[in-house]
Amino acid sequence: MKSGKPPDWSARALAKVWRWEQAVPHLERALSASPGSPELAAELATACGSAGMHRRALEVSAAALALRPRDAALLRTQALALQALEDLRADAALEAYVVHRKPDDQPHLASACGERDPACARERVPVHVHE
Repeated sequence: MKSGKPPDWSARALAKVWRWEQAVPHLERALSASPGSPELAAELATACGSAGMHRRALEVSAAALALRPRDAALLRTQALALQALEDLRADAALEAYVVHRKPDDQPHLASACGERDPACARERVPVHVHE
C-alpha cells in the first residue's frame, strides 16, 4: 500500500472462511487506498454480494468494469447483484459474463495444444527460452 504500512490480510483471511460481512470493511479500506485496483474491486464486490449488500456490489463492480470491461469476476458479480435486485438488465449482464468467462475445459485445451505443438508446450512453461 502507498502508506508504507504492510497490507492488511484480514480481509482475505475472512473471505476464505466466508465471513463476508466482516471482510467488507477491510476491503473497503484497501480499495480506498488503491482505488485503481480492479482486483481489489472484484474482491470487495464479491464480498458485498455474498454479504447481501447487492447495491454496493453493483456499484463497485460497475466502477471497476469501466477500467476492465471484460473482467469475468466483475461481470459475474454485476450479474448476480442485478439478479438479486430484480433489475431488468440482469439477463444481459449474465450473458456478458458467459461470453467473457474462461471456458470450463480450458485446462484440457491447453494440455491438448501442448501435446500437438512444441511451441504451445513451451509457452505453458512459466520460465522458458525463445531461440
